[in-house]
Amino acid sequence: MDLYNIGTYLHIMTGAFKKGHGSQSGLGIEFFDVLGKYVVTGGKEMIFDDAKISLMANHKAEVRKEIVEAADGILGHHDLIDIYNQEIKPDVNSLTVGVCCTKLNKIIQSDPNIPDSTKAEMDKYLTADQDKFIVESFRTSLAMKNTNDRKVMENNDIPYLSEVNGECPVCHYPLIGHEAKRKVCRYEIVSIYDDSLPDKLKEEIKEKGLMPKNVYTPKNKLALCCNCAADYLDDPDYDKYAKLLGIRKEIDKREYIQEQLDGLDVEKEISEFLKALDEFSAQFNAGVLSLQPIPLKNKIPASEAVFLATIQMWVNQYYKYIEERLSTLDGEGKATFDLIANQVKTAFLSLDKEGKLSHEEVFYALSNWLCKKIGYPSEKVTVASIVVAFFVQNCEVFYEIA
Repeated sequence: MDLYNIGTYLHIMTGAFKKGHGSQSGLGIEFFDVLGKYVVTGGKEMIFDDAKISLMANHKAEVRKEIVEAADGILGHHDLIDIYNQEIKPDVNSLTVGVCCTKLNKIIQSDPNIPDSTKAEMDKYLTADQDKFIVESFRTSLAMKNTNDRKVMENNDIPYLSEVNGECPVCHYPLIGHEAKRKVCRYEIVSIYDDSLPDKLKEEIKEKGLMPKNVYTPKNKLALCCNCAADYLDDPDYDKYAKLLGIRKEIDKREYIQEQLDGLDVEKEISEFLKALDEFSAQFNAGVLSLQPIPLKNKIPASEAVFLATIQMWVNQYYKYIEERLSTLDGEGKATFDLIANQVKTAFLSLDKEGKLSHEEVFYALSNWLCKKIGYPSEKVTVASIVVAFFVQNCEVFYEIA
């Protein structure tokens, strides 16, 4: 199992103890009995026996909420460490404990649901204070989902997953994984603006004019990996809010552009556009142009993931058709690919000379420039964008990222 929880902790750490604690039940009862004394249900302390521990060890039961609260609030860090030193540490097997802790930490570090700050703390504890690592990794496991029934993908979630191409738009972690030959959902659908945001943050959002028009629509939500979702929901601030809102706006812009295309015979429009572009470019001489294709991901940084996905989509759909149309124009004795590409490159260099525009701004400025130059209807500018995407793929429109 690649996720971290109390069952994983008990399975691995039993190997770190001598007889007495060297079983899931023995180790579990020692830890949980201490916590159970601080939890009263029905007038009685919460008691843990082999059966209860076995259910947790085998991922068939969650840790009771009262226990999580006891470990975090009533008991506190130092008390738990003191209890570990007094009650449990004498049974630690010095020959195996290091291996078990290292193995446990690898799972912690690979779990997408654990915040990066917690992972960094665990690394530090493992190096500087192994006893504290054992205690703090136990505490961390209490709050993690333990049962094997993973989140089921709802039909309503599919549009949110599709619009980010199945990757977290913040960290690019896959939102759907595979475990035991079945899909595992590793995402949360997060409301960007929510009434639960801190009042100070809501005031700042309002002051800067970034309040959404309607918080009860899909335009206020994003699919994020569990880690990024937890990072935002647990500690929201203005920068995180602005970043998510910016991603949402890019997605909405892409959807608007696609809606424009839906009403067009795109291939026919591309053909007409290329003919007009051909006639415009024929009067120029081809310059020196590098025609060695560079992958799009090497030209557009990951920070512009939504824009990159849009360009990649157009290249995937229309690259072959545009290539064939350009070849036909060459066969008719008109301007060559070099002539057209040179004009696109010249325009790109003019726009990019000061380096003040983003990749996306340069891209759409090129699209509008081409429409204006050849007298193509501005309401069909998306057709020009598809053609520009072809040249981004094929020549020096955008440089390779250093």
